[in-house]
Amino acid sequence: MTMPVPVRISAAAAAFLALLLAPAVAQDPVTGSTLDGATFQLPPVWVIGEPLAIEGENWTTHAGDRGSVIGVKYDFGEVVPSDPVDEMDDIWARITADGRGTFSAQLPYPEDAGWSAGEQHTIHLLTGALGDNDKVRNPTLRITLVEAE
Repeated sequence: MTMPVPVRISAAAAAFLALLLAPAVAQDPVTGSTLDGATFQLPPVWVIGEPLAIEGENWTTHAGDRGSVIGVKYDFGEVVPSDPVDEMDDIWARITADGRGTFSAQLPYPEDAGWSAGEQHTIHLLTGALGDNDKVRNPTLRITLVEAE
């Protein structure tokens, strides 16, 4: 009768196997807020060539009776769209929050910007200039670019 031979593996090999066999875990979204309590949430990475989902809450005017109008710029306005959404030629998207200040949008990927995987870029959510009696906000969100899987 033959006895099974015990197999010994190093701790590093065991950790590597555990990593391979572990279920995939989604990355937590990036969240943040402005000084007045407006919040935002977006994925931690932007897949090259894809739109970027973003959402927010509490984006209202000073009176709180309607939603803010949010202008979206990339890299401090240095990345300019070839077809601007309005008279401000560096605005990539104009988002109007609903009466409660909630919004959900898909930001367009800047195809002509020459961005590459691994780079970090900024997204600015600007209020105060596009809507009447709107609060001035300017959170800057940093995001990393990745290739599609």
